[in-house]
Amino acid sequence: MNKIFLTTPVSHLFELKDFREKVIGLSDFLELRDYYDLEHRKAIIYHSELNILAKWDKKDIDKLKTKINLKEISFHILARYQKIELINQQFIGIGEPMTKTEMFSNCKDNIKLIKQIFGDIIILVENINHLGSDVYDEITDAKFISELVNKSNIYLLFDIAHAKITCINKKLDYFNYLDALPMDKCRQIHLSSYSMEGKKAYDTHAEPSKNDYDEYEKLIEKVKPKYVTLEYYKDKKILLNNLILLRSMVDRLNLISKNDWDTDFFEINIGTIKLNNVSKKYIDHVLDIAKNRYKCLYLFSNKEIKFLTEKNFIKCPTKITFSKNIIKSNEKINFNIRSAVKGDIKFLKNISKNLYVHSRFYTDKNFNNSKCDELYQKWVENSVLGFADNVFVVEENDVILGYITIHEKNIPTIGLIGVSKKARGKKVGTVLINYLQNYLYDKNYKELQVPTQETNIPAINFYKKLGFKLIKKEYIYHRWL
Repeated sequence: MNKIFLTTPVSHLFELKDFREKVIGLSDFLELRDYYDLEHRKAIIYHSELNILAKWDKKDIDKLKTKINLKEISFHILARYQKIELINQQFIGIGEPMTKTEMFSNCKDNIKLIKQIFGDIIILVENINHLGSDVYDEITDAKFISELVNKSNIYLLFDIAHAKITCINKKLDYFNYLDALPMDKCRQIHLSSYSMEGKKAYDTHAEPSKNDYDEYEKLIEKVKPKYVTLEYYKDKKILLNNLILLRSMVDRLNLISKNDWDTDFFEINIGTIKLNNVSKKYIDHVLDIAKNRYKCLYLFSNKEIKFLTEKNFIKCPTKITFSKNIIKSNEKINFNIRSAVKGDIKFLKNISKNLYVHSRFYTDKNFNNSKCDELYQKWVENSVLGFADNVFVVEENDVILGYITIHEKNIPTIGLIGVSKKARGKKVGTVLINYLQNYLYDKNYKELQVPTQETNIPAINFYKKLGFKLIKKEYIYHRWL
């Protein structure tokens, strides 16, 4: 996950110098607005009120030209009318609405103008909220937004409150709406809450609740935007308190990445420490940030960090990776080998029991052994269902004797290899490796890798005998909170 930056809008609350300096100190960057400007090295983003879908006049263009030293600029997907007026908290169209073709054409022309003014600047567009009038029809549809972003080769500024207001007022499912948006192109997220008048939602840039922040963190972890921005302008003290909360969240996300699969499986919050620094001070800071959010942290390093045990980290078995050049094997195979199917899962799960006791999960006694058994059974199952690129099984008289899973992305890597206790001594493991080599050789792969643990002496000896050589060590630590 790339670093996330806290970006705060410049507003009328910046008028008091002492308060302004506190806000700037909490923020990584500042977001300029049409009516509030500030010359500062952190002011690198400009959020314009211009409608990206409308034709711009000279006045609009001249306004853009006043902004300097920008890295990114964002615009509203504001209205499907060229001219609008604000009546009763919503825009009303004047004249005839633009066609989709006209809106896309205007967007293309506007992007060309922006590039002429600012050069190769990054451009974002913000989803608007549907407040009832036909001004918002079509342009608030997730399909329209996705097509606009992708065809224009620009990014999405996702406004959470706008999306929720649209879903409430149009009676849409929020999560389905979210899934249909181009979140893979989301570069910035605007955070705020909204207000209700009867059954209708309005954008009031209200203070987020604790539940909102929990939701924000999950969304940011999933979407991985570059910038997060709190849109709140009413009370200086409330803004400052919320920026402190958001600063803590951003720091936590930048220091720790949540392990979603492990969290769901073990039913505790588990994260991985991002090793940006190996000092004791850095580790203490990470632990402090994590203490109210995580139960267990993983740390992976290509070097041993001896002081971690002083900080109550558990040193797990060192992960070692072996590699070999793929060669064609002419050795005769006396077994039937085929790709696994769903019907094999039950038998493969039985074989996997107690095979991986050298892994870090078994050696960390905070994890229950039966849960560790279940973990590897689930791993095997998921591999057959698509997690691995292929799973091969060895059969003798229609009885499965062993299996091997392979991930082919970049350098092919063995995920799991398992042999039934009843098949020990039949060289089933060697047969699987040789078969896999031939399979990969025919696909023009040159190298095969396999990880294991430094404590797993039988596996190490097995791989060395087959010509694998040690290429990498990874030190793994667990810290329980």
